Amino acid sequence: MDSIIQWNVRGLKVGSNSFFKVNKCISKLENVQKNKIFSVQETHLTSNEEIPKKLMNFEHLYHILATHATPEDKGAGILLFINKTENLLKSEELHTGRLLYAQTQNKITNDIKNIFSFYAKSHTTKADVKCIFEKIRKLVLENELKNVIICGDFNFVTSLLDRNSSKFTSVDSLYKSEWEKLMIDIGIIDSFRVTNPNRRLYTYTHSNKSC
Repeated sequence: MDSIIQWNVRGLKVGSNSFFKVNKCISKLENVQKNKIFSVQETHLTSNEEIPKKLMNFEHLYHILATHATPEDKGAGILLFINKTENLLKSEELHTGRLLYAQTQNKITNDIKNIFSFYAKSHTTKADVKCIFEKIRKLVLENELKNVIICGDFNFVTSLLDRNSSKFTSVDSLYKSEWEKLMIDIGIIDSFRVTNPNRRLYTYTHSNKSC
């Protein structure tokens, strides 16, 4: 089965853990037969020139797309690797450092996918949430996009099963209703929650065990 991998790296700039993080990225990219989409969030990179050369060495195997952190949003940044078994038809930076879009077509089946890599702000406003979701909504509806995939680090949940505290956070409350509207409007589902309606499974647990 083709895989979609997403990882919040908490910074790829040269520093204490950058060697480990880059090598972990490489270990995922080397599995080129299986890995179709590798979405990396919170890179902290500010330009293409800062992308580690070891990752750029995979350009012959992956389309490498990026949107970077800014002085106003230093914690942002996305790197999106798409296997070159897919032709890249379109790509667009929809929100600097936070939202990337790519349209691909499989070289064998001709199936088209519309991929969004999203890294949500944990400190934001309701107006900003509506603004970024409207960018997705507008692109999907105006272009009648099908096979929409939204991956990334959302920083919020819409089900209490996804919080080990069994309580929504203030960030969840900011995003939850707007995200649920977006899902209905563009016709997407939470594939994990649909196939695992009662399962608790976490990719990250805070050190204080609160979420």
